Amino acid sequence: MFQPPRDGDGPPAAPGGRAGEGDGTVADELARPLGAVLRRRREDRGLGQAHVAEALGVRQQTVSRWEHGLAVPRPGRVVELAALLELEPAELHRLAGYLPQGAPSAALDDVRQRLAGLSRAQLLLVLEHVREELRSHDASVSDRAEMAAG
Repeated sequence: MFQPPRDGDGPPAAPGGRAGEGDGTVADELARPLGAVLRRRREDRGLGQAHVAEALGVRQQTVSRWEHGLAVPRPGRVVELAALLELEPAELHRLAGYLPQGAPSAALDDVRQRLAGLSRAQLLLVLEHVREELRSHDASVSDRAEMAAG
């Protein structure tokens, strides 16, 4: 299964070129449309890269790499970006390669409906569980990447 590069970690550079620029990788193909959406929406909202970076706790260069298709934000960052830029999280997840392109949103609609019936306390418990799952996922992806590189 394709694993997009994480925050600031772009795909490897092609010989004689910069990382993610026309090297034909899957990450390259997915990151470009995502980057264009992020840049257009950021500019439409009158935000600078530095403002987005500060709001997300990343460097301005990281935001630039996302916008230029040199890197893809982590799934948790995609959610934060969607909130900041007032975009639909599921669409950004698709563009980032975390959901299949054209995936039916029925599963997400089902989750939304189930969440709508929960109390605030129950939602907070679900949110904490999801955060832990994301941390665990990010750690396992990082471990696999280190093992593959080592």
